[in-house]
Amino acid sequence: MIKQAKNIDDGVLEYLSGSTILCVEDDKPTQLIYASILEDSVNDLIFANDGQEGYEKFLQNNINIIITDYSMPNLNGLEMIKKIRKEDSQIPIILVSSIEDLEVMKAAVGLHIHNFIEKPIQVPMLMESIINASKILIADNFIKTQREHKIQELEDKDKYNSYQEDLAFSKELNILRNDFYYQMIHQDYIAMIDFMYKPLDVLSGDAYSARRVDESKIFFLVVGGMGKGIFASLSAMIFTSFVNYTKDVSFEF
Repeated sequence: MIKQAKNIDDGVLEYLSGSTILCVEDDKPTQLIYASILEDSVNDLIFANDGQEGYEKFLQNNINIIITDYSMPNLNGLEMIKKIRKEDSQIPIILVSSIEDLEVMKAAVGLHIHNFIEKPIQVPMLMESIINASKILIADNFIKTQREHKIQELEDKDKYNSYQEDLAFSKELNILRNDFYYQMIHQDYIAMIDFMYKPLDVLSGDAYSARRVDESKIFFLVVGGMGKGIFASLSAMIFTSFVNYTKDVSFEF
C-alpha cells in the first residue's frame, strides 16, 4: 500500500524495500492491518505478540523501525521501549495507543518516541509516520556517510575545523521541527506545504520551527538572532529546543 501512495520520494521507497520493521502488537486484526500495508513494501516484517517477545526479537534481528502498542501483556509498550533504549537510543519507534494519559505521553517523550498514533489506527497517519521515520533514518545515514568520508579526507587543522562547523550545523538542523514536511493539504484545493531553511552563515543565530497545535492552530517560531558563530548558533539552538520540548511535553502552548 505504501508503494501506491502518492508523492512518496523514490529514495524513501528504496530504503523501505531494504528495511526490517518490527510490529509489537497482541491484537491479531491490527497485525493484519500492518501486514496489508507493509508486507509488500519492506524487506522483512516481524511480529511480536507482547513487549517481552518484542524485546527479544529486537535483539535477535537487525531492526530499522519499531511500531508498538502500549497496552500488552508481560511488558507494556513503554516498559519494552525502556529496555530497547538501553541498547539503541536512535532507532525510530512509533507508539500506538488508545490511552490519552498525559503521564504516559510525557514518559514516551522522555524515551524519544518519534510519533504517536491513536487507536483505532488510521492508515494515512500510520503511513505518514513510517515514511517520516524512514526520512529520519535516510538523513542519519547520509550524515554518517558524509562524516566518515570527511574524516578520511582530513589532512590538517583547517580542514578539521571546517568539518566541525559542518557537523555542528547538522546538529543544529536536528533541533528544528517541521510538522508539515511535504504535506498535502486538501480543503477547497490541494497544496503542498514545505519550508526552506537557508541561514546566511554555517553557524548563525537563525532557526525556525513550524508546529501543529491542533486542527485549527499552527505555531510558527522564527529565531533571527544577531551575529554569527558559536554563541549565536548555541543561543538559537537552545531557545528552539526549549520551545519544541515544551510543545511536545504539554501538547499546547
